[in-house]
Amino acid sequence: MGKRETMKIKFLGTSASEGYPALFCECENCRRARELGGRNIRTRSSVLIDDEFLIDLPPEILLKIQLLGISLSKIRILAITHTHIDHFAYTELSYRKKPFSLNELDYLNVIGSPTVIRIIRDFFKEKTNELKLNLVEVYPFEKYEINNYVIFPVKAVHITKFEDEIALNYVIQKGDKTILYGCDTGPYFDDTLNFLKRFKFDAIIFESTLCYGEWDYHMSFNDLEVFRKWLETNNILKNNGKMYVTHFSHYMCPLHEELIKIFEPKGIIPAYDFLEIEV
Repeated sequence: MGKRETMKIKFLGTSASEGYPALFCECENCRRARELGGRNIRTRSSVLIDDEFLIDLPPEILLKIQLLGISLSKIRILAITHTHIDHFAYTELSYRKKPFSLNELDYLNVIGSPTVIRIIRDFFKEKTNELKLNLVEVYPFEKYEINNYVIFPVKAVHITKFEDEIALNYVIQKGDKTILYGCDTGPYFDDTLNFLKRFKFDAIIFESTLCYGEWDYHMSFNDLEVFRKWLETNNILKNNGKMYVTHFSHYMCPLHEELIKIFEPKGIIPAYDFLEIEV
């Protein structure tokens, strides 16, 4: 067992790609979210761990950190799940040099699939050293030790425009703490499920994009119920471990208070923008 540690996790955003309320939508969910505000206002999904480990880089990342009063100058790891733009606004990395940043930055380890790394390398070309980007290709089910973290990418069930891309989710360990971050994905295939049986999780952060809908490449209420039962059957969560859901679409997902009523009896916690937890 590793040494006793904690992981502090901030949900920087909890919506699917269009936001909630969505950019150009006047449906009932979007209208009510605008009226009620508060936890019903959701921006594109990402999380920040210990102020130094960022998972995904959404387009509105600047606004998120401004509202929280934090800086990304301290991040040492950026893990990208896949190339969809709501998770992969890689041009924001352009601002890691003078005159946009006047302080000396440490190298940022950017981890992702070969497709992700190829896109970043092709865009920045020889400027990756100037921007202090250490680009790290990662592969499913392999182990990577970076700074204080042990990282295991796992296969997500998701598609992009790149036929060779494998979308990734991440198992992350720090000392004796272990979490799973699962966005974007449909129900896992057996190779990922069998790999996850190796771990006991303190927290699982999983997507619930579709809620009442159904699609192979995102999770619905029914899919989450099956996954939750699989976790229980295989004793995957620690006794005090918790499951959080995020990445909600306005299309089929209700407002926050209704999500609480749906998920609370199942022992699942619906996240909201700027929720902070410690595991």
